[in-house]
Amino acid sequence: MSPPKRQQSTNICASTPTTLETTTTLPTDILLEIMARTDLLTVVRGAAVCKQLRGDILCPSFIRRVIRQAAPSILALLCTYATRPLTLVYSAMPTAASFSHNHLSPYMLRNADKDVLGPYYPVASRGGLVVLNMNAWPKFKGFLDLCVYDPMMDHCTFLSKPPDETESSICNEHKYVLLTAADGIDCSFMLLSIIFNRSSMKVRTATSSSPIWGPITCVTHHDFTWWLINSYKDPAVLRGGVIHWLRYTNDQIVTYNVRTGMPGLVKLPPTKHNARRSHLVTSPNGNMLKLLDVDGFKISVWLRLPTGAEGGGSGWTLQTVIDIEEKLLFLYPNIHVGVDPDALVEFKGSGKRSGDMVLLEARCEEGLVVIDLKRREMNTQNQRSTLLEVDLLSRLQNMKLFS
Repeated sequence: MSPPKRQQSTNICASTPTTLETTTTLPTDILLEIMARTDLLTVVRGAAVCKQLRGDILCPSFIRRVIRQAAPSILALLCTYATRPLTLVYSAMPTAASFSHNHLSPYMLRNADKDVLGPYYPVASRGGLVVLNMNAWPKFKGFLDLCVYDPMMDHCTFLSKPPDETESSICNEHKYVLLTAADGIDCSFMLLSIIFNRSSMKVRTATSSSPIWGPITCVTHHDFTWWLINSYKDPAVLRGGVIHWLRYTNDQIVTYNVRTGMPGLVKLPPTKHNARRSHLVTSPNGNMLKLLDVDGFKISVWLRLPTGAEGGGSGWTLQTVIDIEEKLLFLYPNIHVGVDPDALVEFKGSGKRSGDMVLLEARCEEGLVVIDLKRREMNTQNQRSTLLEVDLLSRLQNMKLFS
């Protein structure tokens, strides 16, 4: 009886592929409709993993449809040690809160809690990616020192520390700068390890396609000392990979082109040139540099015009001046007490590359002030951590297949 049973089993197995083949094929338009009605994670992951659907997903009409029914972007604080890793900073859209709390945070906890969120802490963020550094204590065996983490894709690229990080000292400051595909580079990310000292800037790079630190590049400039760069704030990066830092003194911005390896200088507009009360961002498309400068209760927004515009000159034009006094006093009625009127607030960074959302620290007060410069709205945020911006439109527009 055994041989006939084996023959019967073989016949059933042979017919199975035909049955599956006829029941698992769906037309592309139906798949797109299903994806359009799901959450943002599914849309982004679908575009990343399915080459056949990517062209249709990246079609402007499909993107507009998804953005209309979902949050085009979220801005959140990332805390790897918290029970909920993301805390929404500010949003006027209920869909943003729903996406952050109901989808992205639980997804991160399910997929990255033990391997990423436990052993590491965030040190930099850009374009929806996060640079994580290994906790000093306790040490986790078998883990590399650094990780570039993509929460949307649950993808981690692990790296060792650069060989010369130990040079960091009181005279040699070490920082990481992260670039993404939205900055116009030819890979999904580029991580720069930078050491500033008096006479030079030492740079090593690692990329998504080659996650091993390359040779060191020593950058010098005879007109300034590198350790005067205000490296505590995230630099502004123009599309194409030109990094801009403010200096603690003088009226110039220091630049570094990651493609050519060349430094440069940009003259500031006529402000008080206080690096703590100034902040560099870019235009929404990343092609032009913007400077935010706070003086008392007024925030000035300057835009650097392309070379040759406005007949040359400094190349800057004043876009707008925003008075924050009324709303700031509503949040902190005693902010004037014991504080120099010219030093009421300082910039602590911005969550969006365009600088539409900025963080200020009110002197002699706890916590941060979050200002939406577009809506002219303000609220407080007591939690301090790395800001994570997830911009769906930018993410889809710059999505590519990187081998």
